[in-house]
Parts: sequence; C-alpha cells; structure tokens
Amino acid sequence: MSKSHIWAMGLAIAVLGQFVIMFSGLNAAGAIIGWLIANVGSGIAVSMPFAMLGSAVDYGEWKNGVNAAGILTTIGSAFCMSMGMGFAGALNGKIMSAFGYVANHSQTLHALSGIKLSFNWVTIIMYAVAIIPALLYFRYEKMEGKITADLSKTRA
Repeated sequence: MSKSHIWAMGLAIAVLGQFVIMFSGLNAAGAIIGWLIANVGSGIAVSMPFAMLGSAVDYGEWKNGVNAAGILTTIGSAFCMSMGMGFAGALNGKIMSAFGYVANHSQTLHALSGIKLSFNWVTIIMYAVAIIPALLYFRYEKMEGKITADLSKTRA
C-alpha cells in the first residue's frame, strides 16, 4: 500500500472507532472497543506525515533546488501540530460553552448534547476531512521514483 493510502486508511479506522464509541452509548465494553479502534486508526494517521516528510523535502529540492529539511520539519511538525492542538481546544471549548457547559457542575441535557457534539461529531468530521489531503498526496507519491532518480543525478 502507498503511504497516502495507509494515511487515509488510518483516518477511516479512526472515524469507524468514533462511530462505535458514539453508538455504544452507556455500554462500557462498546466504548472501550471503539476507543481502541479509534486509537489504532489515529496512531496510524498521526504517524504517517512524519514518514512522508522526507518525501516532501525531496519534492521541494527537486522542484525548487533548495533542500529545506530544517524549516519544513519545524513548520510541518512543531508549528502545525501546536496550532492544530490550540485550534482543537478552542473549538471544543467554544462549542461546549455555547451549549451551556459549566465545569464541576451537573450538566443540563443541552450541555450534554454539546459534549457529545464536541467529542463525537467534531472528531469524526475532522478525521473525515483529513482524508482529502491524504488522498491528494497520492498524485505526488507516484512521482517519488523519478524525483529520487533525478536528485541522485543532481547530487552526484
């Protein structure tokens, strides 16, 4: 399987796991099984960009003649991950606040709906949307052999 297809498959498995969690309701065994499925998929999906980063650096060098491994690693992993975590926390906080969530208190049915929306649907939607760039990457992945051969000639 290609790296892009493994990445998309991991995201799809994470979506499946989130659905299992959501539909298990108060069934602890179902929630645990869904959690395990979601975490296996998420683990695959989260690790794949790191496996693909070297190919992106090679593509940039092939396309522009500049090997920008340091800046791409810094921006691609550290900065983007920090921004993503900040965005996710803010989004979930806004959703739960809009539904009347109050920390350390019994929650209203409306607040519980916000928690379910935030925990289940936002996660499912974000994983599903992330499948799009994973599949779009395949176009560039098919060029890796040519890129590697061209760079070998250039570097020699």
